[in-house]
Amino acid sequence: MKYHLRIAALSCAALWAFACVTSAQLVTFQFDLDADQAALGQGTTIESDGTGSGFVTLDTGTGELTWEVSFQDLTTPLGSAHFHGPADPENTEGVVVNMAPLGDADGETSGFLEGSAFIDSDIQTMILDHMTYINLHTEEFPVGEIRGQVIPEPRTYALIFGLVTLTGVVLWRYRRSRQA
Repeated sequence: MKYHLRIAALSCAALWAFACVTSAQLVTFQFDLDADQAALGQGTTIESDGTGSGFVTLDTGTGELTWEVSFQDLTTPLGSAHFHGPADPENTEGVVVNMAPLGDADGETSGFLEGSAFIDSDIQTMILDHMTYINLHTEEFPVGEIRGQVIPEPRTYALIFGLVTLTGVVLWRYRRSRQA
């Protein structure tokens, strides 16, 4: 019985280590962009039906940042798009990564942006600490019409929670078996 518990504990530890190493190399973020987030950061009201969603991947080994951002219903055509930071959801900061060229989305009120850039370790740390946001700027709202805080996608949290729970159960059962 003790042998099986040790094998289970070692398996969980190996799985945990593999997940940590894997997530340390490639981190995925998925989030929404909207006028409410832009307004919160600016401390004002933004009257816009504009919305969007973002999918960002960071390779911490190479420093490559890739993004895919869709947007729709902006009040005026898209003028520019950037990653900003370091800032929490209630504050604004300067540009850390320019998302130009905008390609087919330039001058459109709905569209899709995709691209990549190589970033330094300071910007990587900002992104990993959830202290960056994507801001889409228009003529009517030059400070930003829609915004989205760059946060990990939900399944990343679910995987971490599941592994921590599994490890806890294995350790609890192991302790109970030693007391018996």
